[in-house]
Amino acid sequence: MQFTGDLRCIRIETADGLRFYIGLHPTFGWMYDEGTLAYYRIGDEMQRWIEQSFGN
Repeated sequence: MQFTGDLRCIRIETADGLRFYIGLHPTFGWMYDEGTLAYYRIGDEMQRWIEQSFGN
């Protein structure tokens, strides 16, 4: 239950209008890409960006 409660969804839109939706689990250090159905480890640089952009 804690894992799902940690979920933050972000949308990234390119200049051409393509949209990517990414699920972030910052407390646990994982992100999920719905397009590839895969989880990826959040690196230190990405973790800092998440904290600066969205708080913790």
